[in-house]
Amino acid sequence: MGEVNFFERGCELIKEATVHDSSRQFDEALEKYQKGVEYLVTHLKYEKNERSKKAITEKVDGYLTRAMELKKYLTSGQKGAKPAPIGGSGASAGATSGKKSGDSGQKAPADEEEDPDRQRLRGALESAIVREKPNVKWDDVAGLENAKAALREAVILPVKFPHL
Repeated sequence: MGEVNFFERGCELIKEATVHDSSRQFDEALEKYQKGVEYLVTHLKYEKNERSKKAITEKVDGYLTRAMELKKYLTSGQKGAKPAPIGGSGASAGATSGKKSGDSGQKAPADEEEDPDRQRLRGALESAIVREKPNVKWDDVAGLENAKAALREAVILPVKFPHL
């Protein structure tokens, strides 16, 4: 059974998205951005290094911003108006140059108020990141021995021993 490297797969999808974006295939680009972000968010659940988490979160924020721009363009029906080029709005540039998403000034909070889809995506991203370690022991869960064994086998052991 093959092991999925969420970070590598997410990066591959984002690279494909930028190629589609550059060649003005916005439907495909949007789909790749969304899938790539999903993989990167999944990777964040397992990342232990705080600096890496922060860097990946900043990149994901930029990719989400670009995806929202493309989605807005595609749903607006205005084929005459073109979306800003990659990096033109500062969102994707922040994703590729290491620029922090908060560096763009006061524009970001206004965008969040205007776009409920972006707020929903940010909420999903934030809920996927486990910030605290719950203080629940295996003995605290009564019964469910088969479920606990399946959980250990499917989640706990692969995280502790990824080389197996």
